[in-house]
Amino acid sequence: MRNFRKHWGVARWTAGLAAWAAATGALAQPGLTRVDRLMYLGNPTCTGAKCHSGDPKMQGGQLIGDEFTIWTDSDPHAKAFKTLSNAASKAIASKLSIESAASSARCLSCHAADVPAGQRGERWALDQAVSCEACHGPAEKYLEPHAKAGWTAGQRKSLDVKGMREAHGLLDTSNLGLRATMCTACHLQIDKDLVDAGHPELQFEMGWYNEYLWNENYATHWTKPEGDPVSARLWAIGQMVSLDAARAQVESWRAKGWDASSAEGLVALYGKGAEVAKKHFGAGGVDALQTAAISAASAAAAAADLAGLAGSAANQQQREIVLFGVASLVFSCHDLNGTEPPDEFWDIYDGAMSAEGAAFGAQVQALAAMAK
Repeated sequence: MRNFRKHWGVARWTAGLAAWAAATGALAQPGLTRVDRLMYLGNPTCTGAKCHSGDPKMQGGQLIGDEFTIWTDSDPHAKAFKTLSNAASKAIASKLSIESAASSARCLSCHAADVPAGQRGERWALDQAVSCEACHGPAEKYLEPHAKAGWTAGQRKSLDVKGMREAHGLLDTSNLGLRATMCTACHLQIDKDLVDAGHPELQFEMGWYNEYLWNENYATHWTKPEGDPVSARLWAIGQMVSLDAARAQVESWRAKGWDASSAEGLVALYGKGAEVAKKHFGAGGVDALQTAAISAASAAAAAADLAGLAGSAANQQQREIVLFGVASLVFSCHDLNGTEPPDEFWDIYDGAMSAEGAAFGAQVQALAAMAK
């Protein structure tokens, strides 16, 4: 069994996905993941034994108290800025005549909370990487009140996502559509000249990425709800939001005269995944999926249909999107049944990660069969 903590879980600062925002009626303007008028106080304001680097305690169904410690030790976003100084980043920067990746706005837009100078608090720093406030919003207004037990939950009852952002600068990541939009704004948006210069091609599958199960060295700093098929919900919402993001990337690449064929492949795959999600979980869109009734039977049926797309995965990037999605749906079945995936799950998963062609299809089908 892989060692991962049931304690669940960056942001791109230059633009949000207005298409999703318009569809949901929330935050329909550029700069979705950046609040323009408030101060970003910096990671140190989140630390302390009585804040987010102490002993965890259960509050409202979540373990609260050690999030910053986990993030520092085991979250890839904490290392995002540091990677800009490694040999690979330097090589990419050199090919694009970028003097330093660690000071280039093109790189900092996803590797740090590169906010305007007027919004940088005394304890803010670029090397804090994709920081607490990168995903949760500038802490100027919510820092003190959110320390009171139950305050955030209370705000969610009286304010919607847009209201929490406007009133407190707080980005409510419990809204899975917002969370997916924030993630895909970096994980599915990149200029092709960066890829051509050596940057890894981007891919994203919300369920598996959200729990960091794609890398056993990482751990999440948020609590996974008990008895909720959140992995399936995240997968389904992620397919729809990723489809919008992939379409936006195709349009961007075409507008700049770049070959968009690889991005078009992602559009096709996410489109098929979105259809599977609609078939089994309802066709109401992102908002409806946040509260849709998802059973073990519907998650298992979705896993089987998704596994049937294995043959359309044209490369490793696309194979992993299918594999991670099937794995997320299997996990949801086990969550709903109150069980853990057996060790055999991981054996099949590891085999699928290195398989191609018919062998990959067989492994993914075997994995989907474990969803019951």
